[in-house]
Amino acid sequence: MKTNFILVIGIILLTLSGCKKNESPTGPDNNFVSSKIEVGTSVDVATQSVSTGGGTIKIDKAGDPLNGMEITVEPNSFSSIKNFKVSYAEIKSHSLGDKFNPITPLISISYEGGYSEKPMEVKIPVSLPTGHFAMAFFYDDQTGEVEGLPVEELSSTSITVSTSTFSSASSLSKRSKHDDATSIGKMVISSISESILNAQSIISSGFTLGVDDWEFVNYGSYIAPGGHCAGQSMAAMWYYYEKKLKGETSLFHKLDEVNDKTKPGLLWQDNPLGYRFASTIQKDFNWEGWVKDMEFRSLFPNLVWNAFAYSMFLTGEPQSVLIRNSNGEGGHAMIVHKVNMTEKKLYIADPNYPNNRVANDGSESIRTIDLVNGKFKAYETGLTAGAQSTTMDQIAYFGKTAYINWGQLAVRWAEVLNKTIGNDRFPKYTLWVEDGSGYELADGLNTDADTLIFHCKSTDCIQYLNGTDHYQALEVYNVEGKLICSNNNKGQIILPLASGQNKFGVYIKGARDNSADNYVDFKWINVYRQNLYILPDPLNGKPDEEYEFVARTDGSAPKNAKFIWNFGDASNSVTVNNDSTVKHTFTKEGEFTVIVELYDNATNKKVGAAYSSVNIAKERNLLNLLHTMKTFGVSCSFDFLLPGGSDYSQGISFFKYDNDTLKWNGTSFSYDDADEEDFDSYGYKTNYYHTVSGTVSSDGKTILELKTKYTAVYYSYMEWSETHTEEMNFTNIPIIHYPGYQDWGGEYSNFLYELKEDEAKSHVSFVKWTWEEKDKAPHVNDNIKEFWAPLQVTFRNE
Repeated sequence: MKTNFILVIGIILLTLSGCKKNESPTGPDNNFVSSKIEVGTSVDVATQSVSTGGGTIKIDKAGDPLNGMEITVEPNSFSSIKNFKVSYAEIKSHSLGDKFNPITPLISISYEGGYSEKPMEVKIPVSLPTGHFAMAFFYDDQTGEVEGLPVEELSSTSITVSTSTFSSASSLSKRSKHDDATSIGKMVISSISESILNAQSIISSGFTLGVDDWEFVNYGSYIAPGGHCAGQSMAAMWYYYEKKLKGETSLFHKLDEVNDKTKPGLLWQDNPLGYRFASTIQKDFNWEGWVKDMEFRSLFPNLVWNAFAYSMFLTGEPQSVLIRNSNGEGGHAMIVHKVNMTEKKLYIADPNYPNNRVANDGSESIRTIDLVNGKFKAYETGLTAGAQSTTMDQIAYFGKTAYINWGQLAVRWAEVLNKTIGNDRFPKYTLWVEDGSGYELADGLNTDADTLIFHCKSTDCIQYLNGTDHYQALEVYNVEGKLICSNNNKGQIILPLASGQNKFGVYIKGARDNSADNYVDFKWINVYRQNLYILPDPLNGKPDEEYEFVARTDGSAPKNAKFIWNFGDASNSVTVNNDSTVKHTFTKEGEFTVIVELYDNATNKKVGAAYSSVNIAKERNLLNLLHTMKTFGVSCSFDFLLPGGSDYSQGISFFKYDNDTLKWNGTSFSYDDADEEDFDSYGYKTNYYHTVSGTVSSDGKTILELKTKYTAVYYSYMEWSETHTEEMNFTNIPIIHYPGYQDWGGEYSNFLYELKEDEAKSHVSFVKWTWEEKDKAPHVNDNIKEFWAPLQVTFRNE
């Protein structure tokens, strides 16, 4: 019993350990650190030249382990003669683990560098154990890494694979150039028991959706209007293998600004470097040639299934899958990142569904290719995310670098980093501001305009908007990813600007070959509308004293700013660079207008202007001057707070600008006015009474106390009457003298002070509004809630 118990526990532990290992995402760096294949002496078996017309290299050596091996090169695969050399070495031992079971020697194939335009086929003799599956792997003897190759045919005596090169991704990544003079590849055939492979539950790579795929949606572009699925998939795999596994940050939302993992359709254009990278890779490689050879392989679904399972099981890496419609309606490229051996599902990273999300609504859509009863179930997807769904009924294993120039992705990534990616393929364009003679719209523009009008012109684009001079379609988005506006029928964007910073994204589109407008570029642009103003404003000063003025903006001034000041007193203008302050001395009395103009020195463009008022006067006895004032006015408007919390608007307005004499007695002033009417034909009349009194300070600069009273009495023949009385007192109101004040063509001396709404209430010392009808109780309001217009007090000498 004790022995049986230990045996059961041992089996359980082995089972749990196996499941945990198989279900854990693994990468090549984890699996193959210091992994090596030890070999014996190298044996040369073939050396042969192949012309541009193609040819077959065949090994015919009885008793040799490679006897019957063939390398077939299609015509026009290379543009020059290639000299092939084939050798092998017996495998003595290896440290790649029990998943790796070599059934051939380590084969070396070399020729002058370069990828073939058409896949080369390599047929290798094997002795396949019963119940085993086998596939070919590139081997890098520097890193110990292996990489699966697409299997064309497999029998008990031979395996046929296809490739466009004989160098693995890991060896290519170490080269200084992707077309080094000699391409040397090492290849080995490894087998595994299908029962062991099928016993796995989940075979997973470390590639994770929403982390390692691109966040944008495959809608195609100007250079790839039919979509860039292959470029998007291969670029993501390359970054994962070459960058992510070596310590760099994840790819998902790495290069954009609007980041919402659940909404791939939200401003999908917001990664121009990544999007142009994907389209450029799509055009760099012969995508049409890749899918041409798929039909034959799709006839063997179990072969394809096992290729995905075994390559991921051995390497721990994601693999590429190509799918196609058998009626010639197009193909699609994706990434297989996980294999469910129990449910027979390949888990897919589809460029049309970033992070397994539907573009238009963000709903989750787990993408799988299913093997049902030994056949692949057709996969439904569009050639692009916006295209009609196509039934893809042919499924093929693509591997990683067998058909593509891995080094070219590194070259293009360098262009991503220096922000030149796609410049050799996408059309050039100019965003042009329509302002006078116009100028190019660039990030950081400063302007004083309240509306920005611009267009996009490209003579490189084959098509353009009707009736325009090569203008292209545009869309403008805000920082939340929402569409603000599109171009009008003249190709213009008309964009209102707020004060300060305005940040918006411009989506540039273009069309060719009678296709719809598609992706050219996307740019974030900051435009600063300068709401320029001068402090102080107004300035009340004295002659022959120096005063400092400061030009302020609501936004940021240009980095290289120029301020030109004019002080309105016939003095010379003053130019100041990169300093918004200036000092000036007025030498005579009067009212002056100070003007400042702001320029961007980088473009010499005027981006703003502001004005301020200056009153220069000598010190004088203002009380004596007040005694010459003939008329007086006071006005304000406010809301009473009524019982129950409701509002009632009221105000006072006493303006005596009809040459009534204002009475002065030292520091005191007053006036009385009455206007009594006769009964009109309807039997009504109204009498009005105004009284104002107050005192000022001895220097004439402050109204210490001001009392106002207005009474209106309404009468009728019916002996009905109603009296409205409005009383309001104020304290400590400053007054300012403005000599030579201009109004209606005349000139006069004027004292004026205006208290803003939030200040006025604190200067009210008493208020009482009374409505009283004959023989009825009066209505009284005496609680001011707030002022909604300034308090103005005026003395004038006319």
